[in-house]
Amino acid sequence: MKKRIFTMIGLLFILLFSCTYAGAIDLTQDNYVKVTENMTSAIYLNTKSPTVTRYSPPFYIIKGEMIIDDFSSDKIAVYNSNYFYNYEQQEIAINDIDVIIYYKDGSSETIPIPADYPLNPVRTQPKYSVGATIGAMYFYLCYGIDFYKN
Repeated sequence: MKKRIFTMIGLLFILLFSCTYAGAIDLTQDNYVKVTENMTSAIYLNTKSPTVTRYSPPFYIIKGEMIIDDFSSDKIAVYNSNYFYNYEQQEIAINDIDVIIYYKDGSSETIPIPADYPLNPVRTQPKYSVGATIGAMYFYLCYGIDFYKN
């Protein structure tokens, strides 16, 4: 009987005191879709995050998240970004609003990125880049049509 009690108490302590950075953001949930991965990182989008902030065809803006799970530094970075669309020209551009970094010890920090920060311009994305892929997926989630015509 004593052995069972000590085992249960031990398991309880393990559950209470084991914390990882993944506790703050669980990338195994259905709303996180893996876009790409390599040896050191994986990039996801959050299907519940897109918000339309401009609807003025052929111009659109959608705010959404890009999540980078960096295995080399044991951090998860969540970039809140604006995705700018020109449907006639078939262009997607991005600029970041802020980044939330989740650390392995369970802590996190939010780093705001001012709109006029010179290292944060609106960047046009090549058609097959990760940023354009995420942007096209957010466009589809919001409007139900493919962004790229071909």
